[in-house]
Amino acid sequence: MQSPINSQLPKRFWSQVQQGETPDVCWEWLALKYPQGYGLISIRDRNYRAHRLMYYDTYKVSIEKKLVMHLCNNPGCVNPKHLELGTAQDNTDYMMKCGRQKFGRVGSKPHRLLEPYRTHVISYLQQGVKAKDIAVYFGVSRSIIAYIRKQHREGLV
Repeated sequence: MQSPINSQLPKRFWSQVQQGETPDVCWEWLALKYPQGYGLISIRDRNYRAHRLMYYDTYKVSIEKKLVMHLCNNPGCVNPKHLELGTAQDNTDYMMKCGRQKFGRVGSKPHRLLEPYRTHVISYLQQGVKAKDIAVYFGVSRSIIAYIRKQHREGLV
């Protein structure tokens, strides 16, 4: 990721963060948020997730093809102490460990369990949220999201 940060970002960015009373509590993003609760900031006509920019700016390491995970389980948090770099599998493992999976147990039929949330999935897709992000959010595979997209396009739902 090439840094989008310019000399104006720190003031603009920090004006949208509510820091807690101690450095160990969540720092909540106060501005726009994605449907899943992640902070959203636009820089040079491109949207970024606020926690990803915070991680990049704090640790100066590449976040390309990696997730920036919330160890606090609060998607609106931008406290770098609560963020960790990982893979989609790391994120899923952590979600399972914390009991945040939304659907059943391993080996269940997630597409059936996803039925009540189908309209949310379609809405996220229509808003331009990436299928892989939706899959991680709901704890299902990308193929399930693709299946729902296909059914919607074919008018089956």
